[in-house]
Amino acid sequence: MQRLQRVARDLSGQILAILRELAELGIEVKAADGLADFRSRLHGRTVYLCWRFGEPSIGHYHELHGGFAGRRPLPTDGDFVGDLLQ
Repeated sequence: MQRLQRVARDLSGQILAILRELAELGIEVKAADGLADFRSRLHGRTVYLCWRFGEPSIGHYHELHGGFAGRRPLPTDGDFVGDLLQ
């Protein structure tokens, strides 16, 4: 049991370190199944570009408080400014 607890602590530490690295890049991991948001600006307002594991590219965005349910396809006239580290 102690060995398994050590393994779990080690894995937890590795996961936290990876999440910190991603946060430093401006990537906000929203779910363990591979949902991530990236702050950007669209038409003068701050939004999240939204990507889910398995999608070939970032093709959606949502408002800061809209969440995944508020995802919309990226507009063709997208005037995006990326890499908005808060």
